Parts: sequence; C-alpha cells; structure tokens
Amino acid sequence: MPVNRELIATTKESPEYQNGLAILGQPEDYAEQIMLDFIGYYYVLTIRYAGNVEGLNAFMRGLGIVPNADNSGFDYEDEEALTTLFTYIVGRNSKEYFEEFLQKRAELSASEG
Repeated sequence: MPVNRELIATTKESPEYQNGLAILGQPEDYAEQIMLDFIGYYYVLTIRYAGNVEGLNAFMRGLGIVPNADNSGFDYEDEEALTTLFTYIVGRNSKEYFEEFLQKRAELSASEG
C-alpha cells in the first residue's frame, strides 16, 4: 500500500504528534515491536470502546500500515510512517496511558517467559 507523504508531513505538524514527541523524546529509539504492539493495543481499545475505527483504519492505510493477512498484527513498508503513527497515537493519549501499556506489556512478557 502506498504511503501518503503529505499525510506524514501534516501529522508531524499536529499538536498530537508534538505531544507525542514531548512524551517519548526520541520515538525512533523505541523498538519496532513496541511500536507495533502499542498501535495494536490502541486499535483494540478503539474497537472495544466503540471509537472511530473507520477513521483510524483510513488514517493507518494512508500511512501504509494495514492489518496483516491473519489479523495478528500490522504490515508496513515505511519506517518513518510507522514512527509517525506511533508518536501521534502516544501524543493523542497521555504519558500515563503509554506507561500503563508498557507495564501491561512487561507483565505479559514476564508471565509468558
């Protein structure tokens, strides 16, 4: 799926993206799997709480990020688009929301290991 470069540029100018930068510092320092897991977490919660899934899907598709064939995660081709989406979603929420995700992720990893 082609990446809309204009959408990346517009997103980077948004207050949500700027807030995400303030929360994360250097978003590209986060591992790809953390980014994908967080996007998935946000996606599932959007569905669970009857959020605007259609809008989220359209936004993600514009960035070239789509659910993979078996719906177990997301496929993407552009690292900048992934980092942009991740940063935007973090900034759309709060530092506490992101920290809660990291805590739950760590607990899940510990219980599986």
